[in-house]
Amino acid sequence: MREQATYRFRIGPQGPKTMPLARLLEYLEHFKNLVPDADKLHLIGVEEGSTQPAFFVEPDYEETFRYEIVRASEGTGVDSQNKAFVQINYMADEDGFPAKIEGPNGKNIIQFPGARRPIDSDLIAVGGVKEHTTIFATPFKVGKKQASSTKYDIWLTDLKTGAAVPKARAPLEVGIQMGAHLERPLAVNGVVEMMRLHDGNWSIAAFEITGFKEFAPSPVSDTFEAINNIEFEWPSDLQQKLEKLRNNH
Repeated sequence: MREQATYRFRIGPQGPKTMPLARLLEYLEHFKNLVPDADKLHLIGVEEGSTQPAFFVEPDYEETFRYEIVRASEGTGVDSQNKAFVQINYMADEDGFPAKIEGPNGKNIIQFPGARRPIDSDLIAVGGVKEHTTIFATPFKVGKKQASSTKYDIWLTDLKTGAAVPKARAPLEVGIQMGAHLERPLAVNGVVEMMRLHDGNWSIAAFEITGFKEFAPSPVSDTFEAINNIEFEWPSDLQQKLEKLRNNH
């Protein structure tokens, strides 16, 4: 039996003596949902430096553990895993510092940069643009980060990518309405602010919500069945007809 390896969940610069216990427990509650079988993880203690819950993973689960937390960070895990990653990411954003999970060698396995921050801190935004758009997403929390705010903060998960939609906010009336549609797929309308990074890629910086409507995406199997039920015959002069259609448009 090989030696048990120690992993660390490093949470920002605060030490365990300055982070409130309730906040640490909230982080750990979501942390355990990053993997399907949290019973294979065992807390050793909370180390100094930043707040670092240290734990070991049972040897027969270690490879699976690393695989599953990466899946959660990519939005390709099961629903509870993906939501756990998004929740920790939002908490990191609220607290103003990133978090990460380190392996026994001290190297990062996954990072929680905070919803408003690019993964790589070197990718500083160099320009921006705003445009009206619709994002298909699921809200899972509505609230105010500041009591005096005139808008609600909306925690959204993009249905296409599984990632958090950064800095999504809505007017009070719309926010209250969205609170009645938690965990439901929505077509969310609003103005998105896109920031261009130094590497040339674009990233969502903020999303001002103006309205939404509920929708029910059709199962893929239903779509294939509908296609298969279409009755038609391929014309013998298919290429000629396609060329004609293209020229007429």
